[in-house]
Amino acid sequence: MVELGANRIELLVGPGPDRDAVRLSRYPSARAFIEALHQVFATPTPGAVELVLDVPRRDARDLSIPVAFRILVGVLSAPEQALLVRVHVPSAELLGHLERSLPPGPGRIWKTTVGRIELEFVIGDVTRLEAEAIVNASNTTLTLGGGVSGSIHDAAAQGLQQEMHRIAARREIAPGDVVMTESHGLPNTKRILHAATTTGDPAIVVRAIEAALALCEQHHLASLALPALATGTGDLSLEQFVESLHVALARHAARGHAGSLSRVRVAAWTRDAFDRMVGHWLRVVGD
Repeated sequence: MVELGANRIELLVGPGPDRDAVRLSRYPSARAFIEALHQVFATPTPGAVELVLDVPRRDARDLSIPVAFRILVGVLSAPEQALLVRVHVPSAELLGHLERSLPPGPGRIWKTTVGRIELEFVIGDVTRLEAEAIVNASNTTLTLGGGVSGSIHDAAAQGLQQEMHRIAARREIAPGDVVMTESHGLPNTKRILHAATTTGDPAIVVRAIEAALALCEQHHLASLALPALATGTGDLSLEQFVESLHVALARHAARGHAGSLSRVRVAAWTRDAFDRMVGHWLRVVGD
């Protein structure tokens, strides 16, 4: 049994019930799955909510069993009622993987410096980190979907997607481009930087991080928080992301920026991701 505040998740191996269950295979996208969870959780139930994480539909390209589980944890982070959710998964191996992916809670931070910027790796949700700007892992249509983008969609006001679509209507967004919007109600930040990084090309990720750093300098923002870009739908490894981050920060430092940006925070969703990123940074950079 896993406790998330007032909520509980029970992980079970097996096909799950045939009736009265939320089944992953019914939903064509992460957005549809998120909306279904919100609808089910908003309806009081005397027993447990049954969730079957079976094989997703072939057309659900932004949805996998690990992504769906991460969405579930995010949705349960701030509910209006205490819930018990029984999650049925196909194998014991997958159950173990999901258990290891659970966020261990706040408080774990590793720090270093690159030029004049203090770099932090932090365990947590990027939407909950204190920073004057946060980065959203977006796409070339600037449409909010699942993962980090879905978390931002859930936390922000409705006007965010409208502003993003207005920007996309005015200009073509290429991979690696970054555009800025207002925070639209996110409590811990002033601006959201939307980085088109659905591709797993490390050069695109370097370009996006450099653009985000430059926007912070241009708009006099002192701190930036970002997730591990392109490591979800983009299939970039965490190690490749760390290498891309190092290249972008080193190039930024080499340009001799003397602006406002002084801190960059990288959000790791799990302890495993945190350990892998910090470990690889130490292997690549050495401090």
